[in-house]
Amino acid sequence: MEKLKDSIRSRLAAVREACRSKDAFIKAIETKESSQGRAEQRNFWKNEDLDVTPPEQQTWRWFDYASFWLSYGLIPGTWSVGSSLVAVGLTPWQATICIFVAYALGAMGVVLHSRSAATYHFGFPVESRIPWGMRGAYFPVLLRVMCATIWMGVTLIESGYFMVVILRCIFGNGFYHMKSYIPTSSGVTTQQIIGLFIVWILTLPLLSIPIPKIKIFFVLQTVIVPPSALANVIPWGADCTTLLPRFLNIKRGMHISYILGVCICPWYILTSASTFLEFLGGYSIFLGGFLGIFLTEYYIIRKGNIYVDQLFEAHGRYSYQHGINWRAIVAYLIPLALLLPGFAHVFGHTVPAGFLRLYEIGWLFICMSTGLLYYLLSLLGNAREERTMRFEQIYHESVVLHAVSPDNEVGSDVERSQEAVREKS
Repeated sequence: MEKLKDSIRSRLAAVREACRSKDAFIKAIETKESSQGRAEQRNFWKNEDLDVTPPEQQTWRWFDYASFWLSYGLIPGTWSVGSSLVAVGLTPWQATICIFVAYALGAMGVVLHSRSAATYHFGFPVESRIPWGMRGAYFPVLLRVMCATIWMGVTLIESGYFMVVILRCIFGNGFYHMKSYIPTSSGVTTQQIIGLFIVWILTLPLLSIPIPKIKIFFVLQTVIVPPSALANVIPWGADCTTLLPRFLNIKRGMHISYILGVCICPWYILTSASTFLEFLGGYSIFLGGFLGIFLTEYYIIRKGNIYVDQLFEAHGRYSYQHGINWRAIVAYLIPLALLLPGFAHVFGHTVPAGFLRLYEIGWLFICMSTGLLYYLLSLLGNAREERTMRFEQIYHESVVLHAVSPDNEVGSDVERSQEAVREKS
């Protein structure tokens, strides 16, 4: 009890100090400058969550990641894929095969894409700076945030649908058949809105659990409570940190996503099976290009060699021209332009049949074509130094240095190995 009182007193004291002046308020809401805590100077490109993850926070193991992805696969939005395919005419076994093939391809992309983060311990916003440039990286992050916002909303409202079933079991048909004061054209009922906000309120406290510790929730969820929005909210929080690193960290971003997920009225997306499938097909063509570009960048062009310290430097090797890598832009836009006619057909426009067929394999097409085009453009003077190295040479040399001097600060072993590589070159 005394600990609780002390905690409340310290929080009240912090609030009073923050309200003392404008500067004190700004300082109170600022994020930490690095993963190691406060620093004398702030780097615009870094904060506590954008920084390389320190060893003490690298607590997730293979089982935790497996639980996370199993949890993601068990969210209501994923269940809707199969029922939507059946609703538009496929037989159950055809829908099963389609989903199996699609998720197998997606799993391959996830594993290959995760290699860099598992090796160098940075997140998607920082990783995006490698092929896109320091400023160009805002584009893939913003696009992914918009897609994740829609998925966040879809997961919340579908969890609300499940809550309605639970409430009907508890309170009977009196609750289920009560009058709805929301117009039928809105695509949602009063009961579903009640279910949505009950889910929202009950799961909101989970957003305050630190990421290194929340892994236990995903383990339990796969066994006890499958429906959850947390699998979408964590990436949203991680991505938004790069948009305003001085004031946004993962925890604050997660809370913002929970608010936006309701504000976008996600029930409109679920008004019919065809609408839901159109949404899935539409956002996949915009995100697939990012995968193709990065896999080519990491595995073929740079051979897994990343100068981590330069990812936080405005005028480093990843600044390219004015912070933007034109190769990534061209490689992304040209294949996307070939898919846009098929995307336009979703909204009722008449287009040639060839574009429709191409759109049907849009994700595969844009992944492969962006990767190939990016490789050809990168032959024009991109990452020449890294091409002469062994695969992930920088990382392996940093491991050797860390073993020799285990008391190095976080990231210093990588930085020293990078200096050694530069001296050899």
